[in-house]
Amino acid sequence: MGQPLEESDHISQMVRAAELYYELGLTQEEVAAHMAVSRPTVSRLLRQAREQDIVRITVVNPRSRAKALEKALVERWGLHDAVVVPTTVRRGELLLQRLGEAGARYLERSLPPGVHLGIGLGRTVYQLVHSLDRISPAPKVVPLCGGTMFAESAYHVNEIARIAAQRLNGYCYYLHAPAEVSSRQVYEALVADSAVAEVISLWDRLDWALIGIGSAQHVESPEWQAYLQRTAQTGAQPVADLCYNLVDAEGGSVPPPPDVHLLAADIEQLRRAKCVVAVAGGQQKIDAIHAALRTGVIDVLLTDEPTAVHLIQSEET
Repeated sequence: MGQPLEESDHISQMVRAAELYYELGLTQEEVAAHMAVSRPTVSRLLRQAREQDIVRITVVNPRSRAKALEKALVERWGLHDAVVVPTTVRRGELLLQRLGEAGARYLERSLPPGVHLGIGLGRTVYQLVHSLDRISPAPKVVPLCGGTMFAESAYHVNEIARIAAQRLNGYCYYLHAPAEVSSRQVYEALVADSAVAEVISLWDRLDWALIGIGSAQHVESPEWQAYLQRTAQTGAQPVADLCYNLVDAEGGSVPPPPDVHLLAADIEQLRRAKCVVAVAGGQQKIDAIHAALRTGVIDVLLTDEPTAVHLIQSEET
């Protein structure tokens, strides 16, 4: 047998196991793999962490605060509804998971049968549709924009729409065209195509729309960053995008660069939808969510608790 760990090393192991298990939601088997120890060792470390007061487990009803925040968001922004995920976790992937699951449960209980459901872009929208249970409201699912070269294939709007239709026992339309077209002639040829024209016509008949909120200030894609820089050369200052619709800090529409023609449902088409559900959260999205709310397009906002607090408090000061 090897020599026992020094006390400080053992404490570090307990803390590491507790962080992975309680804060990141990994299983004990996954924690064991991360730490290169056995699962019984992880179980022992977690038990010792509780015994030594490293981990304190308190069972509370977080919905009480979330409900109050939801009411405050609805009243402040004139929303039809709001869902606040009762968590302080702001770590990227875990936050996406929590928002996606909460959004899926909201859609499952609220989506009327047989509607035209527009689907937008974004990792959070992607997570939401993958979190849907298989139910049968049977919507007609419509992509809200063309494809983008900025996204991985899994995040392509057609793929997100396909998964949504599959989980909701609906029918999926596909838009086989890019969202961004630089040639006027190509754009006119695309919109004249019968298959493309059919999808575009449905943007005027949306019942519900599910969209993400993108930040123009925190951009990972170099291509999208270049697009925003070209837009800024016109003197505009975009803060957020709603399915390719750029908006400034006051919620005003920002036109695309002069040489770009967009295949995407515009702000007015979204505004005419009976219910627009936006899902977004995290500190980096706060300014973008503010801008999106100021457009008056959003009817239902799904966000996390810290973001909701900021959205309410910053508007009260």
